Amino acid sequence: MGFMQGALDQLAKRATGRATQQGQQGQAQRDVHRQPLTFSVESTVSDTLANLACAGFTMPVSGSSERALMLDEVSTDFAREGLPSAMSMGFATGDALVVPMWEGSGFVNAVMGRDQWRVVSQTGGRLRSVAYVADELRERNTTWHLLQVVSLEGYRSQGGEDLRGCHYTLRVARNGRLTDDDPGKFPEWDGYDPDWWVPDVDRLLVGRFRNFTRDKLHPNGTYGVPVCYGCSQMVAEVHYLLDQMHQEFALSEKAVMASKDLFAKDSSGALVLPRGKDRLFMSVRGGSVGESTIREWAPTIQAQPYMEALEVCKREIESAIGVDSGILSTPEGYNYQNVDNVRKSMRKTQSFVDHSRAVADGMLDDLAYSWDRILSAQGFTPGEYEVQHKWSDEYINTFTDMREALVAGYGIGAMDSYDYRLFVLGEAPEVARQRVEEIRQNRLVSIDA
Repeated sequence: MGFMQGALDQLAKRATGRATQQGQQGQAQRDVHRQPLTFSVESTVSDTLANLACAGFTMPVSGSSERALMLDEVSTDFAREGLPSAMSMGFATGDALVVPMWEGSGFVNAVMGRDQWRVVSQTGGRLRSVAYVADELRERNTTWHLLQVVSLEGYRSQGGEDLRGCHYTLRVARNGRLTDDDPGKFPEWDGYDPDWWVPDVDRLLVGRFRNFTRDKLHPNGTYGVPVCYGCSQMVAEVHYLLDQMHQEFALSEKAVMASKDLFAKDSSGALVLPRGKDRLFMSVRGGSVGESTIREWAPTIQAQPYMEALEVCKREIESAIGVDSGILSTPEGYNYQNVDNVRKSMRKTQSFVDHSRAVADGMLDDLAYSWDRILSAQGFTPGEYEVQHKWSDEYINTFTDMREALVAGYGIGAMDSYDYRLFVLGEAPEVARQRVEEIRQNRLVSIDA
């Protein structure tokens, strides 16, 4: 990890003439990289918020052209898997980059966290050049990194027109330092094109999810900061409480083994522990030395105080992030009667989700454009298409709320009888349609009579 970040920082510094902003000032306690081994507060928060924001999301691409069908396929796949991953990575690391690549028969959308890429240059908040780690090789004490640099550069067309294109180049780093080595000398990297273009574009062909959490000391920084920024003390406290609770559980289950030589007989012949050793938490049942047994002992674990303290810490973290309780902590036992009460109880979470989706909309627009331009560069026939971002608010709507809304709509004439029977009464479409027709015919017969 250190070599990789060092190579990226060196590459960015050569291009800009200054060191890159790390984007993690004041984040004394981070646990996002602990997830494979243990519980991670940051990873849990990031995954939960990303799944909440992406629940029910679809990204249909409409149109009858071949281009529309191809874009609809890649957008469907990305909405299902890539978008939650990109949002979660953006929350956890502060800044996520998505790089679309054509792999001969389809797209691969590589999602990278803040540690895996760097901004080389940008103008007015729009990326003009980025660098990221494309691959890694290890040989004994040497680590090689293949760095991909993607830049928006101007060029002149054959007709003499000034255009801009997306330029892809490769660099090699050895143990965190840039070299002039040719990537072609590594057989493992034969599949990488060292220099290629996607012509006639107006932006860099990447997507970026920059977390909207801001470092108050550096509000105009280059990168976003993790969603748990400012929660260092509470994150450390959560792990402390968990460790303490586990230690006490382990103590309560530990069997104490000892040699009978530890004991001595008092004046009455009973087995006792010599002075200084009687602080051990054990008891000895009487009898001769050969009959003595040791009974394990440990204080009974008091779980409730730990659970209550953990809940306090989790609610503090949720408050600092800007969401309502229930993301990390246990949801409070309210009985919601209608959707208005649900919305009122989730105002902060709704605001957070809405803001996250607005940021994601920008990333999705850039990705749809990137997919289209890359397909054109690969020689596919252009065609008309329309992309939609359909977000869902089902996370605050219950079935009861929906049914009440449908009943009210039927009462004021906003929905017909077929919809009422289908959604409210739960009848199958063919049954609902038949019953509506039967009732209509009976009414006509009654009127004629």
